[in-house]
Amino acid sequence: MTFFRPSALLCALILLPAAPYAAAQKPAPARRPAAPKAAPASYPPLPASVANMKLDDASGGMKSVSEFKGKVMLLTMTGRSEKDDGGTLSGDIGFAMAREPDFARAAIVTLDGYPGMLHRYILGRVEDAYRTGEKETDIRYRKHGMVAQPRNRNTVLVDFSGDAARKMGVLGHTDDTYQAYVLDRQQRIVLHLTQGQNHNSEARTRELITAAIRRELAKKR
Repeated sequence: MTFFRPSALLCALILLPAAPYAAAQKPAPARRPAAPKAAPASYPPLPASVANMKLDDASGGMKSVSEFKGKVMLLTMTGRSEKDDGGTLSGDIGFAMAREPDFARAAIVTLDGYPGMLHRYILGRVEDAYRTGEKETDIRYRKHGMVAQPRNRNTVLVDFSGDAARKMGVLGHTDDTYQAYVLDRQQRIVLHLTQGQNHNSEARTRELITAAIRRELAKKR
């Protein structure tokens, strides 16, 4: 008796559909969950010990940086040798922001190392320089058809202890270079530049600071 033997081709045709069917039954590899996106780094706050430090105000009395909370701020830190460059920077930025009521500026001048008996004399000299600077500011504004408002004044704070610069990690550097900080309305540091850092020109430094200030001013309160 002769049995029907399917040819090899027929066997292949019979078995062919089984392969994709088996593959379809095979569970798909589990997808790995997407890694969560890293949250943007929050800005570091100005240390409370610096913000709340009561310092001699060159215009009289005592004042702290924290009194300007709610405004976008340029804070400069200088030493005895860099006060002129830092003051020029602050004055130029202040003039550029003259019509911005939510902008303020202050400078902390580090004058550590002087004996206490000289502090009153030194503060008097700083006050004289401050008054001269304000007269020059008034003249500059008048030349451009403006009147300097109280908000346009720079606040100059004198730190005889050096604690502010020490807590900011720049004690000693302020005698060689000024430090410029832009603070947002919550007094977080959104920009920190050291004079000449990364070979920035003075013009470039002003551009970077002005851009950071305008960016923060544009944000809603």
